[in-house]
Amino acid sequence: TGVERICDLLDAHKVGENPAVEASIRSTVDKVANIGRAVANHNPGPDGDEINSLCDNVKTYLAQRQWVINNPDKVTPDMVAQNTKNLKNALRVLEDKITAVEQDRDEGTELVSAVGAAQHWATTGKGGDAEGTAAVGKVISQSRYLAKGLNTKDKREIFDLCQELEDLIDEYNRAPEGRKRALRSQIADKMNAVKQ
Repeated sequence: TGVERICDLLDAHKVGENPAVEASIRSTVDKVANIGRAVANHNPGPDGDEINSLCDNVKTYLAQRQWVINNPDKVTPDMVAQNTKNLKNALRVLEDKITAVEQDRDEGTELVSAVGAAQHWATTGKGGDAEGTAAVGKVISQSRYLAKGLNTKDKREIFDLCQELEDLIDEYNRAPEGRKRALRSQIADKMNAVKQ
């Protein structure tokens, strides 16, 4: 996102000493904030709200920096140093949050495709037991990963469903051929519940 570049510029140059550097800092901070706003729009709810508020923080510190440049007689070196530190921290926190939210979205996409593969095996038996049970294993691990970000009730529910899925897979691996079809259908139902 360009955050490290801004932090390098902030460290390397005194506030306001180089207009070209200041312009570069401003445009890169704007770019980061715009990325943040876009991610927030894609993720309405608590994540989006948090990202929007982090974008506001970054913009506030950037405006303060401009004030510092415009009012050199009113500022102390401590104020300048604090502003630089605040701006860097706010940018890093924003970048981390954007990365975490985007990663969850990728994980969500992966989960959907893992569920698809696992469901295909569970409903048809095609693809073989080794691949099928591996796909279910992936659904379980992805679901647990994503559940960490949910509220307690949903998290508990997903963790319980994942445990039940694991138990079903253990039972399936030990079951005689005649029982496997019925167990696969239970596994398919359980995965639907996880997906919901």
